[in-house]
Formats: sequence, C-alpha cells, structure tokens
Amino acid sequence: MHSLGLEVETVSPSRTREVDKGKCSNFRNHLVENLVNTDFAIQNRVVLLGDACHPTLPYQAQGAAMAVEDGAVLGLLLGKAVQKFSTGGSAVKPLSVVSSVLELYEQLRKSRTTLNVLGAVANRECFHLHDGPEQEERDLMLKNIDWLNDRSKWQWLDMQYQDDLLGFDATLDAEAAFENWSRDLVAVEARL
Repeated sequence: MHSLGLEVETVSPSRTREVDKGKCSNFRNHLVENLVNTDFAIQNRVVLLGDACHPTLPYQAQGAAMAVEDGAVLGLLLGKAVQKFSTGGSAVKPLSVVSSVLELYEQLRKSRTTLNVLGAVANRECFHLHDGPEQEERDLMLKNIDWLNDRSKWQWLDMQYQDDLLGFDATLDAEAAFENWSRDLVAVEARL
C-alpha cells in the first residue's frame, strides 16, 4: 500500500511498459488531484506559502518562483491593508481585516499556482513520452519550432503559454484585487 492509500504494483524496469495502464492512470490522476487540491491552510491569521501549500513536480522549474510570488503578494496585501486601515479616519481596524486579506491572498494565488502545478504535470508527460508516434511528433516539432511564434499542444513548446506564464505580474494583479476588495469592504462598513 502506497502512502497515498493506493495499491502500487512493484515492477522491474524491463516490465515498466507492461504495467496495467489503468493503474498508472489512476495513480497519476490521484497524484494530480492531490497536488491541485492542496489549500493554503489559512487558520488563526497563519497562512502557508510556497511548496508547503502548493507542492509541484519539477518539470516546469517554477516552484521557487511561486514561493517568491507568494511572499510578494502576501507582503503587498498586508502592507496595503495596514496602510489603508490604520489611518485615524478609518472605521475598519487592521487586525479585523487580516483574515479577510489572507482569504484574498488565497483567491489570488490559487489559480496561479494551480496553473503551474498542472503545467508541470503536462511537461512531465511531454518529457517522458515512450517511443512511438506521439514522441516522433513532439521531436519533429522540436526540430522545426519557431521559438517566437509557434503554438503547440505541449505547453513547454507553446510560446503564448510561456509568455503568459513568465510575463505574469503577480504584484500588479494583487494591487488591482486589493483596490476592488478594499472598496467593497469600505462600502459594507459604511452601510453598517
């Protein structure tokens, strides 16, 4: 029994291709589901970041970048909350909004980190294709790719995917979300 609660068949390297594909597929699906459905464990004004809350496979090389983005976004959101709500004229107290800010942090980061986790899973598939038609198609695309413009079913080779992934500005996204969130919070407080 595997630690994830799955029965895993031990096979020698020479039998790897003979393993029931259904079992491999079930294990892979279970692994992906666990990677994607990990939450940020917000509890009593404590939150996790980096691999502690969104572990990923190493096939996208974005694990450390995600942790840095997490820290930047969390720092920005908490800093803006203190700055906005610690002025004498605000009816909203900084400590009363910390839990709400942490929830905003999780909302912002969950979609971004899920994109990266799923990208790593997809890249694993691309990098480890068995010999055959799909592997030959990938190799031909690698041989002929226009690294500036080509689109591909393999995200690693898709320039639009790469531009979106690597060009994302997490702090700009967080600033816009904070402004919307704080405007809504002030409006609610004004009605009370």
